[in-house]
Amino acid sequence: MMLSYARWSVVFIVACEICACRSSNDQTPASAKPVAQPVVSVPSAPDLHVATSAPASPRSSAEWETVRLEDEAPLCVFAGHGERGDALSLGDVRKQTLHANSRVVFGTFSPSCISEACDAVPSHQCWVDSEQPNTLVVHSRLTFEHKRGTACDTDCSPIVAGCETEALKPGKYTVKYGARSFSLQVPSTVREPCFKL
Repeated sequence: MMLSYARWSVVFIVACEICACRSSNDQTPASAKPVAQPVVSVPSAPDLHVATSAPASPRSSAEWETVRLEDEAPLCVFAGHGERGDALSLGDVRKQTLHANSRVVFGTFSPSCISEACDAVPSHQCWVDSEQPNTLVVHSRLTFEHKRGTACDTDCSPIVAGCETEALKPGKYTVKYGARSFSLQVPSTVREPCFKL
């Protein structure tokens, strides 16, 4: 009888230790356990496409044409980035007051508005080189894809790029843009800041 009591005591102690181990490792109440989430289907890596400058399939080159403008986008001069930022299109450009010993900002605008329904993959860049004293060489590059035979005049917006000069000392400057040249006086008030192309 004594042996049987000792055996039950050992079994009881082992059972208590197992319960204690389980309760110390599992602190999450049953009500807080995560609920099984629905399975979401994710496409495998080969099905994912990265946007590039070339049309992604299934678009064909017969449907889409690439438009490239090098130093041909409309060009305007601004007193700073704030003034350039206020002009979202050519119609928003106002007279500018240029200051001596300050940077001048050039803005280039897409000649037509860009729409997601008609156009894809827009890229617009602008930069300024100074090849000789008092000469500013401005460059722009606008590239986008246009769906042939479409014209989207609503729900579209122009693509604008801006670039700045170094601080300009007082004087008369020649602005070269593609095959054209313009004069720019610093300081001055420019009533028509967009150059006639």
